[in-house]
Amino acid sequence: MLAGLWSPHSRVRWFQPASLGALIEAGAVDCAVVVNPNNPTADTIGIATLDRWRQRLLQSDGLLIVDEAFADCAESNSSLQLDDHKGLIILRSLGKFFSLAGLRVDFALGG
Repeated sequence: MLAGLWSPHSRVRWFQPASLGALIEAGAVDCAVVVNPNNPTADTIGIATLDRWRQRLLQSDGLLIVDEAFADCAESNSSLQLDDHKGLIILRSLGKFFSLAGLRVDFALGG
């Protein structure tokens, strides 16, 4: 799946969540990276929205990557709660949230 998502013609762009959601729904995005909750604003995207985006991206063999490095303070919106993780990669980190200076303990979970 990942090998087909990146090509020399791929572009990386930054979008606000509402704009990104519209692009995903329109099928204009192959892969989306979402930081949830955002740092430093702590804005979150609801789990139902993330699941809808994941399902839409799957329709075109796409992928949703959710960076949950600071999710320990917002577990109610964690993608780990989803029943189906197909087309989803969740990034978690102990070092960032717990301020473990010099120690990088990160996880990637996917389905």
